[in-house]
Amino acid sequence: MSVSNSVRDIAIWGVATVVLQLLAFRVVDLLLTGLPQRIKDGEVSAAVVLVGAKLATALIMSAALTG
Repeated sequence: MSVSNSVRDIAIWGVATVVLQLLAFRVVDLLLTGLPQRIKDGEVSAAVVLVGAKLATALIMSAALTG
């Protein structure tokens, strides 16, 4: 947000980060078939992989957005 000039810039970057987070979920879901059901069944390892991918994506995006 420190490099954004307008509310429109913030909205665009917000949409981009949401799309990338959803893409990270889809990639993990493709690698671990049936991910939502596996998490629902109590497979902690599947949830840990998903959390790791989402945190990594968030960290990369936050570093990219701060310049």
